[in-house]
Amino acid sequence: MNAFLSAWHWPLPQMVASAAALVFYFLKFRPREAGRIACFVSGLALFILTIASPLDLLGRQYLLSAEVIMHVIVALAVPLCLVGGLPRSPDALPGNRILPYVGWVAGSLTIAVWFLPSVFDATLKNSWLWDVMQITLVAGGVAFWWPLFSPARTSRIKPVPAGIWYLFGAMIWCSFAGMLLAFTNLDAFQPYVRVQDTLGILSFIREDLELTRAADQETGGMLLWLGTMAIFLTTVMVLFYQWYRSPEVRNEFKPQQAATVKKAREGQA
Repeated sequence: MNAFLSAWHWPLPQMVASAAALVFYFLKFRPREAGRIACFVSGLALFILTIASPLDLLGRQYLLSAEVIMHVIVALAVPLCLVGGLPRSPDALPGNRILPYVGWVAGSLTIAVWFLPSVFDATLKNSWLWDVMQITLVAGGVAFWWPLFSPARTSRIKPVPAGIWYLFGAMIWCSFAGMLLAFTNLDAFQPYVRVQDTLGILSFIREDLELTRAADQETGGMLLWLGTMAIFLTTVMVLFYQWYRSPEVRNEFKPQQAATVKKAREGQA
């Protein structure tokens, strides 16, 4: 327990960037909706807690599966909170027809490209490259969620069926990425071959938990698949709800509901 408590750290660049983002958010957008403010602040808090927690050190030195969990949180959960926290805007962005393609490609590539063995090894060896990874994961995630939850409704794609296909394609991509990660050669990820056991917990992980390198890598691939799938499926349900509550759907079903009520009354008479 003491080893994990000592693993907490507070990276100054990320904390400064988060504070700057919070100040910019209030000065630029002047939000008034408490729910959206809470959503944006929660995204920043989740980002800081994720990279400051022992999960970071576990991912860098011990477990690929821990690094996968960090990727899913930083690349999908954090950006979703940030985009959802932006105040509504009546102005549509120019070029909104190509934004879904750009957003999907940017989000899908950033969540997978950092797991290329050569890129991954270089990232864990260089602190500045690790900072770049965090920035690109958040930026790619914001680009991914923007076509679905943009503050301007006219910049969003239709929840049904376009939004469902958008997320379905991301599910397939992350499923393949998870399988490739799980079955990559064990020696491909060098940080876990020659572990720097700074916390002195390697024997606990390998022997007591029986989490071998093979089991860890397979778990990482499964977590990349299941973690992203959980977020995407939850978003699909949210899109269905938004579509069902939209004015277009309600106006479409009003005549049918009126006819049904009329028939029911005639039958009672």
